[in-house]
Amino acid sequence: MESLLGEDSIYFFNALESQSPTSLRINKQKFNASFDHNEQIPWNSLGRYLLSRPSFTLDPTFHAGSYYVQEASSMIITQILLQLGLENKSLKVLDLCAAPGGKTTLLHDNLNCESVIVANEVIKNRANILKENIIKWGCKNVIVTSVDPTYFQKSGLTFDLILVDAPCSGEGMFRKDTDAIKEWSLDSVAHCSLRQKRILDDIIPCLNQDGHIIYSTCTFNHQENIDQVIYMQNHYGLKSLQINVNDDWGVTHIAKENASGYQCYPHKTKGEGFFFAVLQKDEAPKPQSVKSNPSKLKLLNSKEVAPMQSFVTPDVLSSIYQHPNGDCYHLTDTIIEYTHIAQSQLNLQYAGVKLGTLTKNLFLPDHALALSPILNQSVPTIELNLEDALSYLRRTLTSINSLGNGWQIAQYQGFNLGWFKQLGNRINNYYPVDWRVRM
Repeated sequence: MESLLGEDSIYFFNALESQSPTSLRINKQKFNASFDHNEQIPWNSLGRYLLSRPSFTLDPTFHAGSYYVQEASSMIITQILLQLGLENKSLKVLDLCAAPGGKTTLLHDNLNCESVIVANEVIKNRANILKENIIKWGCKNVIVTSVDPTYFQKSGLTFDLILVDAPCSGEGMFRKDTDAIKEWSLDSVAHCSLRQKRILDDIIPCLNQDGHIIYSTCTFNHQENIDQVIYMQNHYGLKSLQINVNDDWGVTHIAKENASGYQCYPHKTKGEGFFFAVLQKDEAPKPQSVKSNPSKLKLLNSKEVAPMQSFVTPDVLSSIYQHPNGDCYHLTDTIIEYTHIAQSQLNLQYAGVKLGTLTKNLFLPDHALALSPILNQSVPTIELNLEDALSYLRRTLTSINSLGNGWQIAQYQGFNLGWFKQLGNRINNYYPVDWRVRM
């Protein structure tokens, strides 16, 4: 770092000893006015800095998906999308290393609703966290997969935009994560660099002509950052693009061999160490011969969807698909093709919005529907106080004073928390067991 920063390195090392800023991004579908008084992050209108770090676990609106706790520097990807003019286009997008979901939900909020976003995470337990955050955010056009990047070439899917937030040595996380310090070594940097090249080799052939790739890491060294941009230029003919960054943001432009990258340093930017670069591809991808297994998803007819009419908005009824196990999903025309391929080729974890399970004429609604914008507004809701809301999230709440019996939604401050079924003097709590609050 001394060789990279010279005299500035002392300020850099001092910053690593300081406290990390706490930041979050508000869900524009579920706007939370609680953060109106907080400082806005300059490069993201929905980003906010907090004065201190609260217990997010004990805030029911967090579990409702009204905001996402995200490192401030990484939210600058919003500016890339705006400057490339991608926000109004219907794109096929791949977030390759997507867990825990911050960048996927950011892409969701800044792209046309007709876009298809494939969010991939190779590590199974992290893919589960990704799925959870996608559901809480209320996404309708996201497909979650869990495969090694090499499978995407075999699938034949191609993309207009690929985000590679590459696994790295994690130097930019030193002040947030002491384990990152313990795990760091020069060998780790070299290993990460090789792994990043392998990932890029696997995925660049899937980029469409004139498509863009956003490459990012949370580290500082050139080997994992600007040198990888040069690698993409030299080996794949990609063109490195420059992005306009406001001088007040403190982002450092790094130029090397006609390649451009941008580094957020903690002593200059109010955030952690984040590197990003943008490249564009001139050549069209080579066509792949793909053998897909028949899809297991069946489009339901108007008679079959009748038990769901009171649970979803009317426009959804013509795009409900059922898996042989009874699970029903809302899958729009824009994502169904990629969903079929993901199911047969890419270890599909989730797609669209899971509505629930249909067995004959009995419909059991899913938690994802409760948090989705396609929930029918005629479904009864009951507002809970903080104590009862936390008891609901812990699955210890046994009764709710509400009118009528049957399926209802528990809310806190107007945000949907999940389903319960009123059974006279008691309730059945349908908050997901694996997600329950343990504090």
